[in-house]
Amino acid sequence: MSGFLADPETRKILRAAVPVTIGLASLAYLAVKLTSKPSNGFTADESIPTVRLREGESVHDIEYRENPERFLEYCEKTYGPIFNIHLMNQKLTVVGHPYIKEVFTNSNFSSTDAIDEVTGLRKYSASIVKSNCEIDNSTMHELLRDVLTPKLQLFTERIAGHLDLTLGYTFGGGFETKVVDDPLGLVFHIIAGTMAKVFMGMEIAQDPKVTESFIFCTRDFGQMLQAGVPDRSFWHMFSVNTKYGYLDGALNPLHKHVQALVTASTPVILERRRREAECKEKGIPYERPLDIMQILLDESDKYGFVDLEDMCGHIMLTVLASVHTTVDACTNMLYFFAAYPQHAETLYNEQQDVLDEQAREREKERAKLVAKAYEQGAAVPEFDGTDLDPKKDREVTTSAIRKMVYFDSYLREVFRYRSARLNLAHKARKTVVFSNGQYISKGSKVIINMRSAHYNPEQGEDVNEFKPFKYVGQTAKSPAKAATDMIFFGMGAHICPGRFLAINEMKILGTLFLQRYSRVEFKDREAGMRRLTQIVGEPLDQALILTSRHHASTEEATSVSTETSSTSTTTATTTTNSSTTISVTLESSSTMVIV
Repeated sequence: MSGFLADPETRKILRAAVPVTIGLASLAYLAVKLTSKPSNGFTADESIPTVRLREGESVHDIEYRENPERFLEYCEKTYGPIFNIHLMNQKLTVVGHPYIKEVFTNSNFSSTDAIDEVTGLRKYSASIVKSNCEIDNSTMHELLRDVLTPKLQLFTERIAGHLDLTLGYTFGGGFETKVVDDPLGLVFHIIAGTMAKVFMGMEIAQDPKVTESFIFCTRDFGQMLQAGVPDRSFWHMFSVNTKYGYLDGALNPLHKHVQALVTASTPVILERRRREAECKEKGIPYERPLDIMQILLDESDKYGFVDLEDMCGHIMLTVLASVHTTVDACTNMLYFFAAYPQHAETLYNEQQDVLDEQAREREKERAKLVAKAYEQGAAVPEFDGTDLDPKKDREVTTSAIRKMVYFDSYLREVFRYRSARLNLAHKARKTVVFSNGQYISKGSKVIINMRSAHYNPEQGEDVNEFKPFKYVGQTAKSPAKAATDMIFFGMGAHICPGRFLAINEMKILGTLFLQRYSRVEFKDREAGMRRLTQIVGEPLDQALILTSRHHASTEEATSVSTETSSTSTTTATTTTNSSTTISVTLESSSTMVIV
């Protein structure tokens, strides 16, 4: 696995394949700039203005990429909330606040149609499943909404346990200061492994090929998107090939990953069926394994799955649509820890307060049970190995996660600040008329002006600044709630159903990460801050320096002890020397470089 992460070409593909917002729409439109086949024309509504091109330029790409904020702000002030632009070799109508909601809630606008036009994604997806191949198939959406989200609380302990274990062997035990050259690749490994446990179950996910498939499926899809570089005719050929069914199951690169899941699952499922039959024969209840695979097996008739291969195909498509986006969101979170360390420490203090409270509550519960046992003359209860085991007092639980309201506000601000300024394209299946009377004619495409939603006055003062705790105490501003001022996860009937899992994983990973590391820094702060604040909507690739919380405490204690015994220095001197010690440690042999 380390070889895969270390390969520069692989990291390049991962960065290109991982979008910033949830869903495949970003993935397709991140690469659509490569196409040589122009889109349909602008809407026939001549009242919608087209942004004037700069002298000597035939598209708006250069002007937009130079400074997205400046370009869109100028367009909004000059042309209003709806205007036409030539971008990514497409003729797009930009729709901004307050008309964004009308795009998401109108069934005549289709994001999948917009994606399929440039990638042939429907044929690509349908070639690895045997059921639910309708043009507007919602099976993946239903799987997450009906199966995973309601049971998310049950999965929290598993997610926390796996993330904690994986952090240990991926980033280290947390007792050393280290440099991480490829945070994106490492987080990818962590999240993919966790998702494998949730979707496939502990037994099946033990097969290393399962976790590898969860990782490599996105890489393989990214390679397909990158296959057109520098051949700009790729998209035309790809569209033709998929149109005539060239990519059947045998040729689709996802097919081998589906087969890996089938191979790993078959003996485990057969054993589960055997145990279930045995329990039924003995008249005892069968304890059903907690994983998505088992739930889908039990509900296969409901979803119309043909066989195990079909089921694994749907799981693979769900993974493709969710893992890479969660990875990018988690990586962004780490970069914001580095950019604004004072805020990261606030999050750490909150988690400690929450876990302290949890420990006190559990101690009170144990005391009540002991007192009750004395009153009844019963034996004092043993708590080891039970839900009230003192060793579990400070574990990250669902209840603890929910109480971390500062973290909720922090993530919402990360989503707002790092969203691509133009994203989530939709194609009109019929002519759609907006409430202001302007219309988008059938076959034309719109793209959402995320900036107008995430940077409008509804966000409060100083919208261009990162202020992560301004939503604390505002339940209507939770990171999972979609509104006209937060569309990171989409809106309406097709809002991302996996957003609760993504946020849960981010909070757990962030909590465990901050328990290990007292400081996260950019290896090159100037470059890191520039990319974080100016190059939005694209994955980052900056190295990070992690200072162990335990190591820093030990160094500081040693520094204080040495100075106390040798000389009467001031507190200010102690602090300075402690920082120097850490700085020297970063340059010493104890620094680990992970690739």
